[in-house]
Amino acid sequence: MPAVVATLIGITPSVRFGHHGATQAKFIELRRQEGGLVLVTGEHAAIYSVPVPTATLYYVLDLFCRAMAMEGDKPVRSVSDILALVKAAHGF
Repeated sequence: MPAVVATLIGITPSVRFGHHGATQAKFIELRRQEGGLVLVTGEHAAIYSVPVPTATLYYVLDLFCRAMAMEGDKPVRSVSDILALVKAAHGF
């Protein structure tokens, strides 16, 4: 999740998670692009792209930050703490 947050806030241009599924061919990737973000997923030749506009990007970022702030069913960190941790991990 920290790698996704880093991409969502623009520290890194993309993040890719691959080698999933029975044949290790499934993947999901988030890439920053002008006007927001694109989510790309697929397996072998079946690849799908879903654009995420900037206005929606903020909701996705909030969702990931709130998930990272939780431990079990209780929040243990603030969203600002999560953002500071991700930035520090990337040297910002």
